[in-house]
Amino acid sequence: RRTFSALIPDRPYTVRVYESRESREVILAHYDESMPKAGWVERPTSEGDELRVLIRAFSRGDTVSFVILDAAREGETPVTLIELGGRGFAHATVEERD
Repeated sequence: RRTFSALIPDRPYTVRVYESRESREVILAHYDESMPKAGWVERPTSEGDELRVLIRAFSRGDTVSFVILDAAREGETPVTLIELGGRGFAHATVEERD
């Protein structure tokens, strides 16, 4: 269920917060599967694999979307979705590292 939603009119910034009864693993598996099907590409986070248990970053065109999970409370998993970017507002690039 959605517990918070915010956007800035005429700007490409959106924040939505949900609470789910699903586990973190089930929630992340959902985004791992559904985002690429919708044309999003998963991007590495600056912290690498350490945070991959709580965070996903995706891009599509000039838009970046973050899925952030909070530490699970008993019976609920808070999920924050942040989307930013868009033509003329932001440009997302990926730097490959060894």
